[in-house]
This record gives sequence, structure tokens and C-alpha cells, in this order.
Amino acid sequence: MTDDVKDDDLAALPSERLAEMLREKRRAEAAVRSRLREVETERDALSERVTAWQGDRFAALAKDGRVVESAVKDVQALVPLESVLDEAGLVDAEKVSEALIGLRQERPHLFRGGPSGAESFGGAEGFRSPVSWSDVLR
Repeated sequence: MTDDVKDDDLAALPSERLAEMLREKRRAEAAVRSRLREVETERDALSERVTAWQGDRFAALAKDGRVVESAVKDVQALVPLESVLDEAGLVDAEKVSEALIGLRQERPHLFRGGPSGAESFGGAEGFRSPVSWSDVLR
């Protein structure tokens, strides 16, 4: 046997060298796990920032869509954010508009202008037809 034993020939290595190789491997794996945890933490923080930005953009579009200021959070709870995102993860104004049109039919009290264009609960001028309790409770 030669004095030069390759590290690939594990059966020929002395036990001390095998133990050292195992310690090195474990140190390297621990460093990788540590870096992975750091990257996951950074990813989660960035994901939260993006989600907050998307929510802010959705809220701005909802306000532009005549959602009552105090009802924006309710609208955000009723319309899943994922349903108004495009393929790139950006808020799609057209999808928001479609979602708001559908929501306005179901819950007109969340919008300025109500179902007939008059101010909801704020003033009855402009109402063209009387509102029944069943309309209000829908």
C-alpha cells in the first residue's frame, strides 16, 4: 500500500481522517442550514412587503371605484387579493374593476352612490325608485 491514500478510498483511510472528514461535512451542512434560515427570513420579509404593497394598490383602486372609505377593509376581506393579480403578481386594474362591479351588485352599501347613484345612507336625493327592506337586507 502507498503512503498517498485518496480521500475517495474510504476503506483505506485511517479512522482519525474519517472522523475529521465527518466533522468537516457536518460543519459545512450547519453553515448551509444557517444560510438557508437567513434567506428564508429575508424571503418572508420581502413577501410581506410585496403583499402590503399589493393591498395598498388594491385599496387605492377600490377607493377610485367609489368604495366608501370606511368599507375598504371589508372589500379587501371579501375580494381575495390573488384573484386580482396578473401573471407578474401586479394588481390588475381591470380585474379589480370586475370584482368591484360584482361586489357592488351583492353589497351596494359598501359603495358611494348606492344602487341608483345617490349617496348611500347620506342623502336620498336622486333616488329613482323606493328601496324596500329586502333590498337593504340583501
